[in-house]
Amino acid sequence: METSFHVRSVEAVSTARPAVSLAVPTRAEIRAGAEDEVALENSRALKSALAATPTSRADVVKRAVELVGNVNYPYPDTIKMISHLLAIKLHSDGEQN
Repeated sequence: METSFHVRSVEAVSTARPAVSLAVPTRAEIRAGAEDEVALENSRALKSALAATPTSRADVVKRAVELVGNVNYPYPDTIKMISHLLAIKLHSDGEQN
């Protein structure tokens, strides 16, 4: 029976291919990568929606101009409700002090 041994030098071993990491990514690493992808996709959607939005909406501007020109706006009932809310707030602040 014949046995032969092949001995390599240290230099031959060190020039071998670099070891490939077999480490399994953690859940946090996987989640972080997924969040980056989602954030990028949301960013793209937001940018495209912003690009498609007009700088001003003509219908809203027209309504605002009409309301500003109306001497009865805001309506008396609205002013009355706001004044009651303010009075309640002022009264409750006065009791706390």
